[in-house]
Amino acid sequence: MLHMALRNSRPIRPLVGSLVLALTLLTTGCVGISRAPRPPVAMSAEQRVAHNRKVFERAWDLVNRKFFDAKFRGVDWNAMRDRYRPDAEKAADDDGLYAAINQMLRELKESHVSAMPPQRWFEQHTRQRALVGLGFSRVEGRWVVTHVYPGSPAEAAGVQRGWLAVARDGRALEEQKFRLTEGQTVVYEFLDERDQPHALTMTAKVISTVSLPEARELADGVVYLRFDDFNLKSLRWLSEQLRAHRASPAVVIDLRNNPGGFLFSLDFALGEFFPREVPMGTFVRRSGTKNEEGASQLFSARYAGRVALLVGPATASCSEIFTHALRYHGRAVVIGQKTAGAVILSRDYPLPDGGRVQVAVEDYVGLDGKRIEGVGVTPDFEVPIKLSDLRTGVDAELNTALSQLRQPLKAVAQSR
Repeated sequence: MLHMALRNSRPIRPLVGSLVLALTLLTTGCVGISRAPRPPVAMSAEQRVAHNRKVFERAWDLVNRKFFDAKFRGVDWNAMRDRYRPDAEKAADDDGLYAAINQMLRELKESHVSAMPPQRWFEQHTRQRALVGLGFSRVEGRWVVTHVYPGSPAEAAGVQRGWLAVARDGRALEEQKFRLTEGQTVVYEFLDERDQPHALTMTAKVISTVSLPEARELADGVVYLRFDDFNLKSLRWLSEQLRAHRASPAVVIDLRNNPGGFLFSLDFALGEFFPREVPMGTFVRRSGTKNEEGASQLFSARYAGRVALLVGPATASCSEIFTHALRYHGRAVVIGQKTAGAVILSRDYPLPDGGRVQVAVEDYVGLDGKRIEGVGVTPDFEVPIKLSDLRTGVDAELNTALSQLRQPLKAVAQSR
């Protein structure tokens, strides 16, 4: 899951758009050169213990100094170091080391607190990893293919969205880890939309996990817009689309697979829907300092039509604030399923081995004075995901959005 990047200070309301966006990118730490991690170096038992201790202690210390709550949500953070350090020190490899670190971090029971070994960080940063190209969801007790990556082995093998994944290499999927290595061959067993079996052999290869935004016109002049990251590219794309369809009576914005992104993009994206600056919530630092953030109006499209948001369990972080703020200000009706409840400002810090630890550095309080973290945003209209819909290609959430957008504005507002 992507995270909201820390801003070093409250974003300045700029005079020159391109300059300020470049400066914002620099202050959020988004600019950098990605280098592939070096192959693991052979270590003696003593060297491995010393290496593990160094990485573990650095991760613990960063959380100790940077975590947004000085009381650690009631967790005895010193005791956590003593409890998990032995497991980290005796780990035989990076997988074991980072498993111990993440077990410790999970004791805080907050999102945006995790550690990634060098290879995993590189894959996330470059958005490339070894895959056969399948995305799954658990629906009605079954694993369903919900996404097939373009150019992937799965696409070449003919796998279709809505197929049931029965097994991989002869074992149930829940019994296995989905992480693959380049060149690894796996055999998936599927049931297609007619319950016909398919056994397909696929070899994992490194593919891009970047999802391109999508725009299309629907019935009655409604425009469908989907973007899966809050970043500079998606911000530019959203602004261009809203300008191009400024006369459209309504837009449906699909955030169901949007895990968040950078705060600067959220600032400007919210501003596209208002004629003036509006607040979007309060960020609280470890010191207790409160920063009330507002949506930027720089070059805003000021789209005035109606808005429907599609959300679900994968809608997180910036996407949740975006949803919360638009609804609070009466600009959107929300449809789908409850969001992830993962809303804290965070920052990534380097570890001695090239890995990274993500630390939640500022809390977020919504416009209603409540935290979204651990709670999520409940839609105005909850639409259950049905296996039959996935297998037949029916998008019940989108259909509900279109139905609500046809209702008189007063009726939609009263339903909240």
